[in-house]
Amino acid sequence: MPSIPTTIRYRTLTWLTLAASLAYLCRNAVSVAESTIRADIGFSLAQSGWFMGAFFWSYALLQVPSGWLVQRWGTRITLSLFAFIWSLATFGIGVAPGFGLLIVAQLVMGCAQAGIFPASVDSIRHWMPLSQRSLGCGFLAAGMQVGAVLASGLTGLLLEPFGWRWVFVGFAVPGVLWTVGFYLRFRDDPRSDPRVNAAELALIRAGSMAEEAKEDVEEEKKKVEERSGEKRRGASSHIRGHTKEVRTQSSGQWSELLAMTRSPVMWWL
Repeated sequence: MPSIPTTIRYRTLTWLTLAASLAYLCRNAVSVAESTIRADIGFSLAQSGWFMGAFFWSYALLQVPSGWLVQRWGTRITLSLFAFIWSLATFGIGVAPGFGLLIVAQLVMGCAQAGIFPASVDSIRHWMPLSQRSLGCGFLAAGMQVGAVLASGLTGLLLEPFGWRWVFVGFAVPGVLWTVGFYLRFRDDPRSDPRVNAAELALIRAGSMAEEAKEDVEEEKKKVEERSGEKRRGASSHIRGHTKEVRTQSSGQWSELLAMTRSPVMWWL
């Protein structure tokens, strides 16, 4: 009699969804408390724009590098590190004495949260069957929105009785607790988790193996087509390559001229 698959993959998905909620709780709490922070610290609306935007600058710049780190070190290490750092950044907002350290805390939080999506998607690829990967991404997106809603409600509710500093210090605690639990319980590969039985592992791997086999067939087909096309290209490939080079150089020169004549001076510098 075949054994019933365990459900460790859903527990893994729960960890990832919770991480998304906590991340969005911390990042969105800033926008709710912005006017209170600005009045207390004493900076201008223009400075507030820099304070609010600092997160997104580092968040955008670190998306690709964080994905590379996930591929190199795995989700268990990287996502634990990311969560711990963004929790420290949240704590840093709560204890920052002035505008400069608020900017630093926002930049650090953006750096750390840039890796949430790459790490989570990589884990979904390893842990969810092919037929359930869209479901996993849906739960991840739902977790993000739940965190945003909680930030709006909880931050506004707690600001008056506790003050904005204690609110951010308090929001940092769940992330630290999550980091410890995730690192202890999560495994990058279901084959490394002793709680996963053979039936669940077969369920997870079934779609992946079919996908890999299909990719191998497509890759081999592409190689055959490339080899057969080499004979037909012949001497004309050199002419096309030269034409393309001339066209590219011409396009680049016109783009540069357009940038110099139509763009603001500071952008060009």
